[in-house]
Amino acid sequence: MADRELKKLSRAELIDIIYALKEREDDLSAQVAALEEKLAQREIQISRAGSIAEAALAINRVFEQAQAAAEDYLLSVRAGAAAGTLIPEEKKPEPVEDLPAPVSDPGTESDPLPESIRVPKPEKKTELARRRFEDRLSGLVKRTGKGREQV
Repeated sequence: MADRELKKLSRAELIDIIYALKEREDDLSAQVAALEEKLAQREIQISRAGSIAEAALAINRVFEQAQAAAEDYLLSVRAGAAAGTLIPEEKKPEPVEDLPAPVSDPGTESDPLPESIRVPKPEKKTELARRRFEDRLSGLVKRTGKGREQV
């Protein structure tokens, strides 16, 4: 609108025009924010696509190196087979002897297990505490060099 037309409008009409322009400005600001959000999402998607492509290339390189190593191995095996210098097959493990049947009470005379592999019976708390005390006391005697009665 030209300045002359604006000067001819009443105050209420000017306020209506200002109000309409302000609403349009708010709508456009909301559109700008939504479009900026979409742009940011697209940029993230593009960067992810780039990183995925880079990861795929890296994996491709790993597979190529593994393939080359496998081909080298097969080539060396074939060369060894042609020359007759293959590593001999390993001996098969000997069969394990049958283990004796478990005994109900591991502390009896008929116990076939040696003492070194027997599982000790659980001790009572008082007996365990007494043993710990004696072990500490013997360690103290060794460190100080005094007899048990002097400590």
